Amino acid sequence: MAKGGGHNDKLDLFKCIAIYGVVLAHIPLPGQFGWALCALAKFSVVLFFLTAGYFSYEKSPAVLARRAAKTGWLLLITSAALLLFGCVLAIRQGQTVEAYLQSRMDVFFLKEIVFNQLLPLPYSWPMWYLASQFVVYLLWLVMAWIAKKLGKSLPYNLLALLAVALLAYHMYHVEWQLLMGQTPWESKLVRNAWLDGFPFFALGAWFGRHKEWICRLPEKALWIGAGLCIGLAMVEFSLVDVIDVLLGTTLLAIVLMAIALVNPVVKSDLLRRTACFCGRDLTFYIYVLHVPLYGIVQEWQGEVAAFAWLMERRWVTTPLIAALSTLLAVVFYQLAQWRRGLRTKRS
Repeated sequence: MAKGGGHNDKLDLFKCIAIYGVVLAHIPLPGQFGWALCALAKFSVVLFFLTAGYFSYEKSPAVLARRAAKTGWLLLITSAALLLFGCVLAIRQGQTVEAYLQSRMDVFFLKEIVFNQLLPLPYSWPMWYLASQFVVYLLWLVMAWIAKKLGKSLPYNLLALLAVALLAYHMYHVEWQLLMGQTPWESKLVRNAWLDGFPFFALGAWFGRHKEWICRLPEKALWIGAGLCIGLAMVEFSLVDVIDVLLGTTLLAIVLMAIALVNPVVKSDLLRRTACFCGRDLTFYIYVLHVPLYGIVQEWQGEVAAFAWLMERRWVTTPLIAALSTLLAVVFYQLAQWRRGLRTKRS
């Protein structure tokens, strides 16, 4: 089988849609329509994990180590920035920085470390996707290293079966419990590397393993399937409201992944220069930027009249945060390119 990887414009386009879906999920538009979009946007993170797994198929431990280091560094920097922001808020609210840091630095809280990301970093919870991705990369790195030492390939089919079992376990403790009128598990017990990250990552690697077979699927039937998945997600939303993982949105992300493999071409030059570029190079930046931007507006709305005005008008807030995140993402991307160019000249 061919290795998973290679340039895929259609997947980049879907990732662009997905990153703004993440913004919609975090900052819902007002009214029932806004919550319906929020529920549908839950496909976004699934697609990101699927993509990460797909591009990790048959990758060497060295490549996986670099990806883990990059994700971990981004998580550390973002968590530190959010911690600094929290210190500023604490001072403005009359709290000492020492007291605030002590409240955030309980590194020996075992349940937090094991169940919520395996990380004691303050503010790793708002950045749960990055934390989960970091942990999954480390886990995949260890498995790939062991497989290399044994001279074997990873058991992708077995890992995919394990992924499906973990997803079923997740859905049983959340969506099924809600359907039965029971109390579901709280988000922090399921929105983590074990029940949200690894399963989708493993399924993405399975896509890489079976790429040739998937590419023979009929594209029109897949698009019909995507429409049916949207319908299923809306039915689920009407029954259980907004939850982290809906069966419909999960299947939607899987179908979109298959569509991108069947037909990776985006014919529009404009889309390739804008949306595909965004999906390929800006998604991580937009993800880590929109959280603190919205946090500033939310936390200081009582002191800044403009922020209070924005919080009362979600139709303005959501696209504004998305636009600001995108502009800052472009700035950070250009800075990264500039630094890379300097390193190339020096070498």
